[in-house]
Amino acid sequence: MEILKNNDSNKRGVLIEYDSGYISPKDNQNFISEMTKLSKGEPIIEEPLIVYAVMQKYGVENRNGRVYPEAILRREAENYLKLIKEKRALGECVPEGTEIYTTDGWFKIEDVKVGDKILTMNIDTNFIEEQNVTDTIKKQYDDDLIHIYNNSSLDMKITKKHKVVLWDRNDKSYILTGEELYDKIKNKDSKVSHSYIKHSAEWVGDSPKTYTLKNSDITIDIEDWVSFLGIFIADGHCSGTKGGNKKNLVCITQVKEESSKMIESLLERLPFKYSVSDNRQYNIYSKELYDELFSLGNSYQKHIPNYIKQYSPELLNILLDWLLLGDGRNRHNSKNELIKEYVTTSKSLADDVFEIIVKLGYGATINTITPKDRIIVDENVVFSEVENEDGTISLIKEKIKTKRLIKSSDSKVLYNVHLRTNKGIYLDHRFIKIDKIKHNDYVYCVTVPNSTWLMRSNNKISWTHNCDHPESSIVAVSRISHNVVDLWWEGNVLMGKLEIIMSPGFVNQGIISCEGDRVANYLRKGLKIGVSSRGVGSLEKEGGKNIVQDDFELICWDIVTSPSTPGSWIYSDVPSREQQMSESNIKKEDAILKDNLNNFLLD
Repeated sequence: MEILKNNDSNKRGVLIEYDSGYISPKDNQNFISEMTKLSKGEPIIEEPLIVYAVMQKYGVENRNGRVYPEAILRREAENYLKLIKEKRALGECVPEGTEIYTTDGWFKIEDVKVGDKILTMNIDTNFIEEQNVTDTIKKQYDDDLIHIYNNSSLDMKITKKHKVVLWDRNDKSYILTGEELYDKIKNKDSKVSHSYIKHSAEWVGDSPKTYTLKNSDITIDIEDWVSFLGIFIADGHCSGTKGGNKKNLVCITQVKEESSKMIESLLERLPFKYSVSDNRQYNIYSKELYDELFSLGNSYQKHIPNYIKQYSPELLNILLDWLLLGDGRNRHNSKNELIKEYVTTSKSLADDVFEIIVKLGYGATINTITPKDRIIVDENVVFSEVENEDGTISLIKEKIKTKRLIKSSDSKVLYNVHLRTNKGIYLDHRFIKIDKIKHNDYVYCVTVPNSTWLMRSNNKISWTHNCDHPESSIVAVSRISHNVVDLWWEGNVLMGKLEIIMSPGFVNQGIISCEGDRVANYLRKGLKIGVSSRGVGSLEKEGGKNIVQDDFELICWDIVTSPSTPGSWIYSDVPSREQQMSESNIKKEDAILKDNLNNFLLD
């Protein structure tokens, strides 16, 4: 996806548009000398400060080479009038219980705070980036939620205006609101049916050559260290993690013969001495290694250290292979391909493995397995003496299998992390379900610089969009200067009425402390300034002109110094004004509005 600036008229992508006209103070405002006012102890400027402006035009090519079709601009004006009536800003959110993936695992969105670090995706590069939350939103919402789901991999509840990032059949991203997505799926839109929602992205990460154990001078080849850490997390433990004495003992238990050979080969490459007990447990006595690993916890608390999760995909892939060697499930799909699934009793570890898989460029789901009574088979190796014909004695190795009942009450919940090889969740209308459900409660959202963050609902995972718009179209509270209080049409010209929002310090003493103060001061000085529309959407080249497409959404109007719509400032003399309105094909029924506007201009 591209962000189109004002000089990008030959491109197609997301348009951040700034258009419109100039504003002028209403005739009943008295801009007199501050010194005179101050000497009398009176306010410098009277409130409210009302201005009128040409807001936008349809069917006219602006100086950026763009044209707004009538139907699109009228639709967006109607939508904005609703916001004016409701006195609310744009904001798109998800319901309580939706989860966000932070660097500390999954957290409910209502518990996420400004400054928390979460996984985001740069949709221009397709790379994962860890970014801090810059804003959170909690607001009352009494309207329909859009519920989009399927039977296996998608379950998303969003408000009507929440942004959903989709990728088309050419892997190009685009954005729809929940309500737009609802309409398009219901109408079997071809583009959406061939689009998908991503559940993975790319990751760069660090690629060190070695790792040095903390508080020691023991340095290990990085691939060997990552391999060892993987099998230790899966099948190892440190003495004392479940109580008892701490003996500086690190153990790895493995009964599979082929896996044991791999572990032995790995241990031979490490700078530690080891022994084998009961033919299945590898024991390493090393204070340095013990101190490094003890903090990773017991089997119910295990986790992957944060520094490991910062490693490159190549190293993370080695880690995952050794994790699966220990705790992977041996299941195959219909093509007899091994399904990569990791099973653990540690919720933290399940979240960490999920993160590793996503950083490897795959999708992943985490399912809980509720314990049931089950039969397991213990396998023990027994050596027995056998007398040979020549009278000598031979030892015979024999594997003894014994069935054992494990009761559910003696078992912990298991977390199964399942790797998905497809690139996303396709929105083919034949397999996707979408409904509107009533909601009268709080909704929540977060803002991050990349605009796209990882969400989970009902254990289904996907990327979704900020509650705000792309960075250059965010309406920041700190930059608010005015409030649009009315809109109306005069021919093809959209007119507007604005109130400049001033601080008490400026009204009474002339102290400029906010954006509205600056605008009022410019007007007081007689400077000519403009108002400019801001929105997002795409462009298509038609007949040599760039036509704004149906996905355009109006965000707001800004105060600017140089608008792009031709001839769209307010004229202060009758001939010029008459020419402007004539060009706009003003209707007779608009005569009252025109006269009222001309009267204040003449004054």
